[in-house]
Amino acid sequence: MLKYLLYPFVFMAFLSCSDSCEDKKIIPNESELQGGDIVFRRGKGIESKAVLYADGGLFSHVGIVVEYQGRKMIIHSVPWEQEHKDDEDKIKMDSIEGFFSRERAVVGAICRPIDSLVCKQSAKYAIELFHNGILFDHDYDSSDTSKLYCTELLTFIYKKCGRKLVESDGHDVNFPLIKHKVILPSDIYNSKQLKLIRKF
Repeated sequence: MLKYLLYPFVFMAFLSCSDSCEDKKIIPNESELQGGDIVFRRGKGIESKAVLYADGGLFSHVGIVVEYQGRKMIIHSVPWEQEHKDDEDKIKMDSIEGFFSRERAVVGAICRPIDSLVCKQSAKYAIELFHNGILFDHDYDSSDTSKLYCTELLTFIYKKCGRKLVESDGHDVNFPLIKHKVILPSDIYNSKQLKLIRKF
């Protein structure tokens, strides 16, 4: 009976790309990050296990580093992390410490665009989308860019840069209610447009 009660939470956790983790702190140094870097995180909770099961990769969430008001920040699209409970789920900007907090991450990675021009352009577009208040895409429809889920945000930014971040058009996942092909974190992590800086 318990497994059936837990299933809806596993399912919704997969959709969110959110992370739960044990008491371990991982925070990269700000000096090793630059605007345009793509960062990955993974927890060890049931949510992350659901994402890993569907993806077969190392990570369950992804964001992009920007320089904003003199600080390195991370822009990402995620539900259920609103500052106020009545806020809509939308693209948000977090500090490095917030994105990689022990409540959200135990494993992480930094990847950097091979093309330095893409670094600058992608960070610029990410800030624009953040200021536009783009909502989180709960339908996971990559063909509709009026709303964006976590990996969709990154592929959309690269499309605006004139680059194709991932080769795949998405994957069919074995979860109910998801009617569209989903871009997974491993699609981005394995992108030929990126080089790995560090895993931690």
